[in-house]
Amino acid sequence: GGRLVHPFEAHVVIRCFQFQGDGTISYKARFVDTFCSSLERAVGRPIFRGVFSNVVDFEFPFGLLNALSPGTRQTANLTSRYWPPPRGGVTSAGTRPMLIARGDNDTPMALNPATLATQGPVSFDGIAGRKWLAHTRFDAKNDRLIFCSMSYVPSGTGDILGTKIELCEYDTAGNLLGEVVHQTDFMVAHDWTATEHYYVIPKNPARIHLPGLGAFLAGLAQGR
Repeated sequence: GGRLVHPFEAHVVIRCFQFQGDGTISYKARFVDTFCSSLERAVGRPIFRGVFSNVVDFEFPFGLLNALSPGTRQTANLTSRYWPPPRGGVTSAGTRPMLIARGDNDTPMALNPATLATQGPVSFDGIAGRKWLAHTRFDAKNDRLIFCSMSYVPSGTGDILGTKIELCEYDTAGNLLGEVVHQTDFMVAHDWTATEHYYVIPKNPARIHLPGLGAFLAGLAQGR
């Protein structure tokens, strides 16, 4: 019982340590201001449920209130990347460096690398409207940043759901240079990698547990 925000869905604080070269270190930290984190800090309590968290106890009948809370928290709290890379080849003229903070099934957020202030969602072509995995990959040979998105769609093989995988490659200015879409059986994934010729996504087969799904949708259990 009790209200719980899972660490995977908690608010994020970006910390920066700078080694000055004279034996001293400077330190700064700042919250990433997503819509979820800004609103919850303002009211002083969790109001976005997410998948692993809850806003009220799960016990019936008040647990049903969880079902009325937004099903995604979007806190950009798992990884960050400096882009374009400081020494990552030729960068486009006028490109301003940024820190890109990301979480799973999340909207990537752009931060000012000098102040850590949140600038808003990353505005690369095709980023909006999709939920991306926390991990990105950098193609150093071609100076490309690769994002991966996974979403659940109706299955064409007789199962209830399948998984749609989308991979997008961007240049240093945020222009979309390539996109691959693939659909497979229902699965979950968190990390992945890219080689010179392939994307490699470890497939963790999963199945839908209908009683558990029903309890989650009703607000009486965590997502599993």
